[in-house]
Amino acid sequence: MPLLPTLPLPPALQKLRLNAGPLIFAWMATTAVIHLLFLLTVGLLHSGAAEQVYDSWLALSPSNLLHGRVWTLLTYGALHDLRDIWHIVGNLLGMWFFGPAAVRGLGQRRTAQMMFAAVVVGGLAQVMWQLLLGRDGPIVGSSAAVLALLATFSWQRPDAEIRLFFAIPVKSRYLVPIVLGLDVLMVLSGSPIALAAHLGGVAVAWWLVKAGGNPRVVLAQLQSLLGGKGHKRSNLYGIDGGKRPSKWDVN
Repeated sequence: MPLLPTLPLPPALQKLRLNAGPLIFAWMATTAVIHLLFLLTVGLLHSGAAEQVYDSWLALSPSNLLHGRVWTLLTYGALHDLRDIWHIVGNLLGMWFFGPAAVRGLGQRRTAQMMFAAVVVGGLAQVMWQLLLGRDGPIVGSSAAVLALLATFSWQRPDAEIRLFFAIPVKSRYLVPIVLGLDVLMVLSGSPIALAAHLGGVAVAWWLVKAGGNPRVVLAQLQSLLGGKGHKRSNLYGIDGGKRPSKWDVN
């Protein structure tokens, strides 16, 4: 018997949980609830205390890490730009589109490991990028994990047809270079897209999914990309085959 009673979900959320699976649903629900909480307290009520918690205790930044707030390497992934609804909508759609397929291929535990690792590595990559540029601004967003899910789907089903922007048909094998290429263009145009975090998420997926966490496989694949002798990849993880006005680096 559970210690605390569990409240039944509304039918729409029950269907969402059934289709997304418990892991992806929990990630999406947690992200949405946290966003709504801060949207209310910071965006609507203009609470200085809530904004302080958001920027200094949950968002990631070089200064937060230097002050010992290492937990922000995880908590920043649950925050999103409070001035742009499309930031969280895009990430929730990414979780919904690509998360269930990743879970089917990897299992819940390994997918969760990959998503958490992507958030941490992507956050560290973005902090290093800010330090190189001499910047120190809050970093928010879960796209490092979403990019890891997208890359996993791309490698699982390379010939699946995806409607880019709900209109342009492309093979999923091209999703990663297309998305990263668009990121580069947006960064060059002055958008606060956290490109380094996105690259970190893809790198984690490559390390865990394509190389099975084996450094020798990674080295062999790099040699193959450079024209050297190829190497059969490890299958440890069960895989076959506009400017945004914001003060945050969003991903």
